[in-house]
Amino acid sequence: MTWRNVIGLVALCLILLVPACKKAEEEKPKLEVDPRTACLNGCKTESENMFKQCRDELFAQGLFDRQAECNTKADDYSKTCRAECDEKHPVGQVG
Repeated sequence: MTWRNVIGLVALCLILLVPACKKAEEEKPKLEVDPRTACLNGCKTESENMFKQCRDELFAQGLFDRQAECNTKADDYSKTCRAECDEKHPVGQVG
């Protein structure tokens, strides 16, 4: 088997695999998330971002020992946000 045959075989495999991978990606069903879960997920994401931003700012200032403040701020935000989600979308409420 020459190097040209090997290259041809590899190219053929790639040509066959690429469309199959694209088709598999297209067929993934999108999960529907209820409004309450979406709200709670948003709280989690925002709380995590808030913590990271706070931590980065403190580290930039050299205040490594004050990371607990970031945890407290993020936790307080998360509790408030989750309570708002519970008010807007009570458990058992559809839509």
